[in-house]
Amino acid sequence: MKILLTFVLVLYILTTSSFQVLAKNQSLILADHHYYSVSDVAQNDVLNIRSGPAGSSEIVGFFSHDEDLIEVISFSKNGKWGLVNIIEGTGWTSMRFLKRIKPHSYGSSNIPTELKCHGKDHNWSVRTNTNVIAFSEYGRSTVSYSIEKVQEFRNPNSIVLLADPSLSSAFDINKALTGCTNEAGNIYPWEMEVYFENGSQLACCSIGR
Repeated sequence: MKILLTFVLVLYILTTSSFQVLAKNQSLILADHHYYSVSDVAQNDVLNIRSGPAGSSEIVGFFSHDEDLIEVISFSKNGKWGLVNIIEGTGWTSMRFLKRIKPHSYGSSNIPTELKCHGKDHNWSVRTNTNVIAFSEYGRSTVSYSIEKVQEFRNPNSIVLLADPSLSSAFDINKALTGCTNEAGNIYPWEMEVYFENGSQLACCSIGR
């Protein structure tokens, strides 16, 4: 898959209805751009991630005491637990030990400048920051592109990042109607569309360095 020097990244936020199928029988409250850091956890301790929204549920992962970039996908019905992504699927962590933060975003949008995205065909990935888009394809070297322009819209949940020096390309943007998930069961709140010379591909994105 060869990427054009001119390409566009289109990011979308999930709608609340996206979780109706994913949540199945659980009662979830959609988190709207909720980002956190770990708080009030001792240096020699960790914040556990559990299989369910209860202290008695199995431990399936953890955050370090100084983790500073956590994306909460959803809340338990009582609001005491937050749903987060782990390596395989999702888990729940106590909101008692999380402090709300506001990550740097593109312009006036809700979209964080630091995103990590994985193509749905698992052959490529993208990482973004304020000025650079890094594109990695399996078996090939990472290629970095300078962001020439950030196109914002009235909808703060949609932007276009232009890496074309001539800024001559125009692309339609539409809000995603379904959730962005992968085979491992992770739930991603952002969707990215990357335009290649032979068409476009979709990726699921979350905040991350």
